[in-house]
Amino acid sequence: MTSKDLASLTGILDLTSLSGFESEQDIEALCQKGIAPAEGLPSVAAICVYPLRVSTVAKATQGSGVRACAVSGGFPHAMSPLSAQLIETQSVLDDGALEVDIVIPKWAAHQGDWQTVQMHVAAHKSVCGDALLKVILETGEMGSDTNDSTGTVAPGTEMIASACKAAIAGGADFLKTSTGKVAISATVEAVEVMMKVVADHYQKTGQTVGIKVAGGVRTVEQAHPYIALAEAHLPFDWRHPQHMRFGASSLLDDIVTQWKAS
Repeated sequence: MTSKDLASLTGILDLTSLSGFESEQDIEALCQKGIAPAEGLPSVAAICVYPLRVSTVAKATQGSGVRACAVSGGFPHAMSPLSAQLIETQSVLDDGALEVDIVIPKWAAHQGDWQTVQMHVAAHKSVCGDALLKVILETGEMGSDTNDSTGTVAPGTEMIASACKAAIAGGADFLKTSTGKVAISATVEAVEVMMKVVADHYQKTGQTVGIKVAGGVRTVEQAHPYIALAEAHLPFDWRHPQHMRFGASSLLDDIVTQWKAS
């Protein structure tokens, strides 16, 4: 990857810390790392944390251009009542979040109840207003399709596509693959389905919906296939933080290592 591409990748990174053990000091250090990763590298797009720490991010990143992001809505399972989820989303916005990552109601998705999925997303978007809403599909739990001629198994294409469409109809600004809390996170197959839906939506409406690849992307090499997919399928530039993101905790370390070696 060229130096230009390493810089572009840094600029669309959501530097993430969701271990559950983060102190305020840990988050302050993470923010400084995201603001100034290495000489010549741009800042990351956002710092993504649990609701308890988003006020720390908002204060530490003020004036830097790095955006404060919080997971919300009963992350990672979204099994709290919608009313409670919306209170949490309002709370993180009040604490300075400019971006919110929520999970679709998986129980509804797995019953094919896309109207409920859309309604949940729309409810969160009504609270978010101009704040960016990223909707996590948890594609690794969406079953599988078997190709009878080859015997190969791919993610549940139809279910992923339906989830994408319901989230977009509800007002999602971004579609996100995964929480990073389940066995299967982002996969090339799932992201290809997501990008095709986003591209089709753009062609029909002119509306841009971003893609966030999260879970399991720890190195620049692991990011390569997703960038190739973006270049093949997205009708807009992947390098723009409104169009694509990577959510990761250790990817930045590899970017910095390669940057310093270039």
